[in-house]
Amino acid sequence: MSTLRGQQLHLDVVLQAYGAYIGPKLEQLQVLFTVQESSQVRIQAIVLLGTELVEDFQAPVFPLPPKESLEYQSHPVYMQLVSVSRKDAYTGRCEQIARSWGVEAEFCLCSDLNQLEADFPQIVNS
Repeated sequence: MSTLRGQQLHLDVVLQAYGAYIGPKLEQLQVLFTVQESSQVRIQAIVLLGTELVEDFQAPVFPLPPKESLEYQSHPVYMQLVSVSRKDAYTGRCEQIARSWGVEAEFCLCSDLNQLEADFPQIVNS
C-alpha cells in the first residue's frame, strides 16, 4: 500500500552545469539534474560557492539551510543553496491529485498513478 509522506530524492544524472563569476571570492553554480525516482523529473539547483562567507549577498525571500563548508585542494570553500526548482512539465493528473491534498504540484512526484488510484480512490477519483 502506498503512503503519502515526504520522501527524499536522489541525484541521478547531471544534465547541465553553468558557473557565473560574481566576484574574486564568489561564484554561482546552476545545475540541472535528473533523479533516480523518475527519469522524467528535472530539478534545477542554484548554489553560491566562495572562499569566504558572504553574509550580505541579496537576502532571499525564504529561509535557507546553513552554509556548508567544503574543502578544495586543502582550501575551505563555502556553499549555500539559493534555490531548488522543478523544470519539467508536472501538470495533468498528478497535479490535480497533489492540489486535492493541499500539496504544491511542483513538490509532488507521482511515480505510480495506478497504485495511487488503488490505494486512495477517494482522492484520485475526486
